Amino acid sequence: MTEQKKYKKYVVVLAHADGWGALSANKVVKHIHDHYPDVGVYLVVSQATKNQEGRIATKIDDLKTPRELKETKLLKYFQRVDDRYERMLSPAEIERIVSASKAPDGLSNEETNKYFFSLGEQLAHQYSVDLLTFKQLAKRYCADQEVHYTTKGGPKGGAEVAAVVEELEEQYGHGPEVLLSVDTMAILPKDLLEKYNCFSTHPGPLDNTKIEGMQGTLRSLVNSVLYDREGKPLPADHVFGEGEAFIKGTLFMQHPELDKGPPIALTQSYVCPGMCAYQSRDEVYDALTDEMLRRLPVFLDKDARAALVQKATQEKKALDALPHQHIPELDPDKFATWQGKAIGFVDDSAPHGVDVVQNEIINPQYFKNQMRRFFPGSEADFDREFTEVYGTTLDKLLQQKRERLAATDPLAAFYAGDTGITIRQHDPNTGKVIAEHKNAGYGKS
Repeated sequence: MTEQKKYKKYVVVLAHADGWGALSANKVVKHIHDHYPDVGVYLVVSQATKNQEGRIATKIDDLKTPRELKETKLLKYFQRVDDRYERMLSPAEIERIVSASKAPDGLSNEETNKYFFSLGEQLAHQYSVDLLTFKQLAKRYCADQEVHYTTKGGPKGGAEVAAVVEELEEQYGHGPEVLLSVDTMAILPKDLLEKYNCFSTHPGPLDNTKIEGMQGTLRSLVNSVLYDREGKPLPADHVFGEGEAFIKGTLFMQHPELDKGPPIALTQSYVCPGMCAYQSRDEVYDALTDEMLRRLPVFLDKDARAALVQKATQEKKALDALPHQHIPELDPDKFATWQGKAIGFVDDSAPHGVDVVQNEIINPQYFKNQMRRFFPGSEADFDREFTEVYGTTLDKLLQQKRERLAATDPLAAFYAGDTGITIRQHDPNTGKVIAEHKNAGYGKS
């Protein structure tokens, strides 16, 4: 850990090494830096455990490609973005050069103009980004200008997080005021959680309906754990897409037993057909981090925090005494069937005049748009870098989407333009085929 300014109070922000973690870390780290200048921020990012082939260990086949996309490939993409920043001057350096009108010696007038134009381009590209990679975020807003990665998830990753905190304790002579987890694969050790409060975001309900563990948003969607605007469960016969529907998230205090800590706040996020699960989870984390930041004054005050924890703990005892249900882990078959569900809308520009909106884990265009927000460069440069990193993975994801629709709803697959589907019309009297319909090419997905 590098030498740094010492703060009277400091916090440790924990995030997972994926797109949601980057989004949430950007929001929380920047907010603390801007609104609490006397509070130091340290960033720890947990990576998932890999198998012997270097792939993320995933039990469900349908999640292997999405996890490769949003985690393994994301870090490769971030490395490219960070390399791009290394080739650029910082905004402060550019502004100093421009203010002094100081170009390198020996340039012609034309070369000098090109030089200052290139500096202007660099500045515009850096100011145009909405989001920063973990490394750039740490360099600009963290006390030590470093991002601390774990090499694993689970308890081993939690031990690596604890080691970072121990090093900070040695430097400061005291520990962090609080730990703020915007979701992480690392499971923090018992002694760390007993020593410090860790307030955490969880993408599912932890009230009388409990989605503990992983894939909280997906399990909400696949199992139709949906709510109305008042937070009441929608009836079992509710048809998704007919009327409003919301999914819940939980801001809670971590407990040595996974997801057993007291809820601090429940959030609701709107969902509808056509919104992929990745976007839905973006919305859940956005609502959860809003709640986290709203409570920061309490989290940073020892006495107010203790009172909040005591109140939340008592409320959880009362909550746990009520009837409740546990939503099961993702069932591979049910998960595949959910992906194959679709709704059709009249659209003259679509194949056969029907626009087919299908459930999907990650919509490639939405994901690409999110990655664009991190890129400090032109559209052409972004397209090239994005395609080189993600191209084949997105193709695999699209193929999986097509296969799930074809297996579950062949008619919808036909209307979507799938070339692998044939629709035959039979004579009701003879049973003979009187018409056959095939698609010339794959259309909208």
